Amino acid sequence: MGKRLLAAFFALGLLSLPVVASAAPAVDVDLDSPGTGAAVHAGCDPLDAKACLLPFPNDFFTKRDRGTVTGRRVRISKLAMPRNRAGKPIDPAEWNRNDGFSPSSPVLTYVPQLNLHATWGTARDQITDIGLYAEPDAPIVVLDATTGHRHPFWSELDTHAGTSDAERLLILHPAVQFTEGHRYVVALRKMRRTDGTIIPAGRAFAAYKAGTRRPAGAGREFDARRPQMDRIFRDLSKAGVARRDLYLAWDFTVISRKSLSERVLHIRDQSFAALGDRNLADGKITGRAPEFAVTRVEDMASGPTMRRIEGTVTVPNYMTPQVELTTKLPPPIGDLGAQINDAFNQLPAEVRDGLDPVTSASPVDVDDVLTNSLAVPSKFHYTANSGLPQINPVQPTVDVPFVCNIARGSDKTASHPFLYGHGLLGSRTEANGSSTERLRERGFSPCAVDWWGLSFSDLPNVAVSLTDFSFFGGMIDRMQQGFLNFLFLGRALAHPQGLATNAAFRNAKGQPLIRTNELFYDGNSQGAIMGGALTALGPDFKRSVLGVPGMAYATLLNRSVDWEGQYAVVYEATYPDPVDEQLGYALIQMLWDRGETSGYAQHMTTNPLPNTPSHDVMLQVAFADHQVANVAAEVEGRTIGAAMKMPAVAGNRHWAVDPAFGFRTVTGNKPGVGAVLVYWFADGTGLVTPPNGNVPSSAGSDPHGVPRKYGPATDQVVRFLLTGDLIDVCGGKACVVPKT
Repeated sequence: MGKRLLAAFFALGLLSLPVVASAAPAVDVDLDSPGTGAAVHAGCDPLDAKACLLPFPNDFFTKRDRGTVTGRRVRISKLAMPRNRAGKPIDPAEWNRNDGFSPSSPVLTYVPQLNLHATWGTARDQITDIGLYAEPDAPIVVLDATTGHRHPFWSELDTHAGTSDAERLLILHPAVQFTEGHRYVVALRKMRRTDGTIIPAGRAFAAYKAGTRRPAGAGREFDARRPQMDRIFRDLSKAGVARRDLYLAWDFTVISRKSLSERVLHIRDQSFAALGDRNLADGKITGRAPEFAVTRVEDMASGPTMRRIEGTVTVPNYMTPQVELTTKLPPPIGDLGAQINDAFNQLPAEVRDGLDPVTSASPVDVDDVLTNSLAVPSKFHYTANSGLPQINPVQPTVDVPFVCNIARGSDKTASHPFLYGHGLLGSRTEANGSSTERLRERGFSPCAVDWWGLSFSDLPNVAVSLTDFSFFGGMIDRMQQGFLNFLFLGRALAHPQGLATNAAFRNAKGQPLIRTNELFYDGNSQGAIMGGALTALGPDFKRSVLGVPGMAYATLLNRSVDWEGQYAVVYEATYPDPVDEQLGYALIQMLWDRGETSGYAQHMTTNPLPNTPSHDVMLQVAFADHQVANVAAEVEGRTIGAAMKMPAVAGNRHWAVDPAFGFRTVTGNKPGVGAVLVYWFADGTGLVTPPNGNVPSSAGSDPHGVPRKYGPATDQVVRFLLTGDLIDVCGGKACVVPKT
């Protein structure tokens, strides 16, 4: 019954969520984006009337603000935001805190009848030859107006299943992250149909381009924008893009480093200062260790784990308690169980099946949820005019559960402690399993806490957020508190007066089982996606290995089998318009940046965050990964300045004419490699080159878990963590996990 109860929670949520009353937005102007005839409402950009927020990202949806680093602040009207099936618009309050848009944002607009092959003049998809972006006559240009240089990207149409031609957005993905704080200009010129004919500009943009009077129905704000449009035309002219050829052009500003990271840096620095360590950049552990308690010790008779230790580490708490909405769901009539079953049975079969990953083992009492109220995720605690999160005076600390697996042999030679990051909606107990087994065999001892925000215990928050993105900010706040939880566990491990002083972490002679003043990080899948951010924040470890990594969920979701056909079914039932769905991905990326690698990649290796050391990073990638798309790992690698180990992929299976585009390359052994991306190919599993569009790789057996369990790949990891060196365990060839 439990599965059906939570499924009914979704069903009722889609149909009966409390709706914020608001008048229907008044029609301001009807400037058609060619072929759509869609009405444009107050607060919408008339340049693309396919949807209110198009084109996106867009400085039209910002305002001047001298108090920010960029001089701008996002200003999106609630009336402009996508609405769920209940008619409730996403509350933009958390988005409007930003001083710009995501450095990983997909760039979205609608071009009717667009054929990209005809437009680029090639039969290949542009992702196979990203270098086309730099051609003088490139039909699409993304110009960094701050530097005057073009920015690399790839273009694609939304090929997600169920998207019709009338809903098929043009999507531009940055091949390297957009630079924090910079302003960009997007230019489309000579867009072509399948027959090669040129698509004319829409009336609104045509009026700006020609300098003619505003179209009938346009208000005075249309003319007020002319100076900004003229600035865009001048920027493009200097870059060799003629005004007369333009189909559409607009600009956007990327969020600053401060706006991205100031919350988590504040809670980190304040918390470590309370321990007595204010200089986190020097790599020296000073002050006292965090408080902790050991709650369970189990000595293992065999296997790579000698001792498993469970306990809690005490961490300052910046979160509000769990709260409830004051508006309650309608009271049940008759038998509640019958109503729930009826609601569940009214869902389409594919939706019921898609709810399985959320409903299979949810830790909530759904009877209470349905009959009393909806649970709202906790979020950062702010005081009046504080601007930054503050310790919650009601619950100033939280005891965070951890688990450590002490490698066998640590009683003879102290092992190397490392933080381990678990996978999607998992838990710290993943550190007990096969994902860390090869490292334990080699004298490494993993310790872990749950990834707050995206752990098993967060399933109710995920459920609520999928039915209304207004709650998404709470998940992201929990992720940032989760970083602090990990960092405090790391300090307890590395501190000479920390965990190593407890009898559970000592041998029969009273000697420590783990080394102190030493720490590393290793994480896989979600543990890599969030682990890149943790690495950029980490004061006590300088080397990380991110297994099957990627960044930017806006790029990853459509390309992941974990999302498609599962959580996506709930999302698409809640926000059924394919255009709104793509806008939703771009919108949530603006918040998700604070909780994953995307918001920290530009400071993960060199150019570290304030009060933070630099780091070395290995990206160990499974070619044709079904869960974390390779393209997202490559964007991460280019952004952090990684080298690519060559040859990259056996058998010329890589999709690109130049697999190493945007990378420096290394062959053989490379001492002090700094940052490096290594592909591993699982032989004999039926893998093929991943598809180019926004769909998952699905051919053959999923290689997602393969590299971490292969001995030579682990040898490569161990050498990198201990020395920073890349060793070629692949004999000068592309790295292959042999068929078993």
